[in-house]
Amino acid sequence: MPKWVCLSALLALCIPVSLSASSKVHKKQFKITEPTQVRNVVLAPGHYEVTWTRMGTNVPVTIYRHKKIVVAVPDASVVEEETPYNTGALVTEKNLNGAQELKEIEFSKVAVMLPPHP
Repeated sequence: MPKWVCLSALLALCIPVSLSASSKVHKKQFKITEPTQVRNVVLAPGHYEVTWTRMGTNVPVTIYRHKKIVVAVPDASVVEEETPYNTGALVTEKNLNGAQELKEIEFSKVAVMLPPHP
């Protein structure tokens, strides 16, 4: 078999593997016990799921309820933490309107930090 055929076959196998590894979706569940605002959306009490595809800053994060998108945050930060937290612990803060605003979701060794609404 010619060398270029072997090389082409090898590249054809490697590229999809590298693409699938970079697009892994991370999912975590959390619970909200009181109305909480994310961006301009108020999340009602209940169970939610947050997803992201990579660690770092300017990470697109999506929050789902009942498998439907509730809010998408294009510029969140997802960081590894050395200290494990309670899974799904929420960090909130009252905003200028007096509403509870979600700032951070802490999971075991991962924190999803949401920037304030512009």
